[in-house]
Amino acid sequence: MSSSSTIKTPSFSSSSRSSFSSADWDSQTLAPKQPSKLSKAWSSIKKAAKEHHEQVNTAYEVYYGIGGRSRS
Repeated sequence: MSSSSTIKTPSFSSSSRSSFSSADWDSQTLAPKQPSKLSKAWSSIKKAAKEHHEQVNTAYEVYYGIGGRSRS
């Protein structure tokens, strides 16, 4: 292989970056950007899952009693 056909990979510096990049902010209002549709959908799914989990736990406690011990 000739030296002209070698593949170069990008180098990454070890310097720390700010937790916010310029892409996280609206440059005209200097305010955080609004959440995307995907972000809103994921939040909705998480909320529904949490509510379902709480309802299942409540039903379990009603049926089996607190602690899940068998009824005697």
